[in-house]
Amino acid sequence: MEKTLISVLEITQTHVKLVHAKSGHSGRSVVFVGVKEIKDSSNEIISKAVRELISDSKIKPTNLICVIARGSTIVRNLRLPSQDPAEIEDMLDFQIKQQIPYPKEDIISDYVITARYKDGYAEVLLVTAHKDVVDKYTHILNAVEVSPSVLSLSSVGIAKWYSFYRASSGKLRSEAVLLVNIDSVVTDLCFCSEGNPVFSRSLSFGINELNAEKIEGFLEQMHLTLTTYRKEKINPEVSRIVLLTQSSKATFLSQKLNLEFSLPVEIINPLANTPINKNAHVGFAAIGDVSLTAIFGLALGLKEDEMNLLPDSERKKQNLKHFKKELFFSGSLFILTVLVIVGAAYLNIYKKEQYLKYLDSKLGEVGPVARKVEDTTKKMELIRDQLDYSNSGIDVIYELYNILPSSMSLNVFNLDEKGDLTLQGVSNQMSDIFSFQSKLEKSKNFKNVEVKYASKRMTSQGEVTDFRITCQVGKE
Repeated sequence: MEKTLISVLEITQTHVKLVHAKSGHSGRSVVFVGVKEIKDSSNEIISKAVRELISDSKIKPTNLICVIARGSTIVRNLRLPSQDPAEIEDMLDFQIKQQIPYPKEDIISDYVITARYKDGYAEVLLVTAHKDVVDKYTHILNAVEVSPSVLSLSSVGIAKWYSFYRASSGKLRSEAVLLVNIDSVVTDLCFCSEGNPVFSRSLSFGINELNAEKIEGFLEQMHLTLTTYRKEKINPEVSRIVLLTQSSKATFLSQKLNLEFSLPVEIINPLANTPINKNAHVGFAAIGDVSLTAIFGLALGLKEDEMNLLPDSERKKQNLKHFKKELFFSGSLFILTVLVIVGAAYLNIYKKEQYLKYLDSKLGEVGPVARKVEDTTKKMELIRDQLDYSNSGIDVIYELYNILPSSMSLNVFNLDEKGDLTLQGVSNQMSDIFSFQSKLEKSKNFKNVEVKYASKRMTSQGEVTDFRITCQVGKE
């Protein structure tokens, strides 16, 4: 289900940017844009700027996407002989060991499939970031009591915005383009094919460096980037260069790029081509030449299950938090419904008893109603206590859901008062039973794990294995 309100936060060397976008009948539109300049990149200064932007927007983000800069990551475009996610992940583990200059335990990685081919091959964009970089984001947001749900890449946001722009303007040409997104102190070069990012690089040239004195250095870096891009035989040839900026220097740069590379150059102003809600609060005076392309793109075009560089621990914490919130909401709604029904019944009884003597009926009503209210209160307190399910059976079920192999199914789940748990079911693979046993033994929620039996039998679909596992629930 699409979230009604999406918030996107970007932290650069010079600015903190926040956008809120809301879903409506005609799609998403921006309802708030805020930009704060920062003098240094210390966590305290950035946290203060984030807090001020949230205060200015009068909206506390509940579905927050953070943008990590392209220059803080390592990006590889790979062509792999598979389209199966499990096989791709195995191949990427090997590629990470070969191409990334950090130990695997010190990085966080994710990927998106940018193209699939009839011969079974797939093009994959692999992104890795050092844990120190990711930890900086979580520390900053923890300081303002906000939790991110997605940590995406600036290049992905830029490609998303361009794809959104092509779709909304009807310019759905099948071509490869070079997007040049110019910010205060950096320029992102993002090569896109069919709306997907296939290659990117970050240059240390901001809008103020793109002048007659320094333009040669910028053009030299673009030459190097295009040469590297073309060395990858799988990449399509670039047909156009697209400048993404609202700066008045765009015309000067466009002429230089056209002469240097003999390619048509198009200038697009993201501020003028992004849907802004008519009631939006936008501080255009503070924006200036600051780029908002990446955060606009993620706010308007991000879909579920795309690239996310958040650590697994953060994702599980967010999922559990959402699960508990939904369960509490459902329980509260159920209680409210019961109370409404009970209240309606009491009202009906009360009206009928008005025909009795006034004082006797009043005294007769007060006692039962008081007792029933007290009983209802006790029931609500009991339900509330049951909803406080930390270290309870919900944790056990959630843990089993996460570690149970897809080839296994349970038909017996029995947890007695002593904490003895019996699991009985069927598995397509004998090895998966012992793998499941190993995962239970490693879990902090289970101990004394024992496979009571595992016996094979033939069915119409093939050989399966019946099993029974016993253990005790409870932390060591």
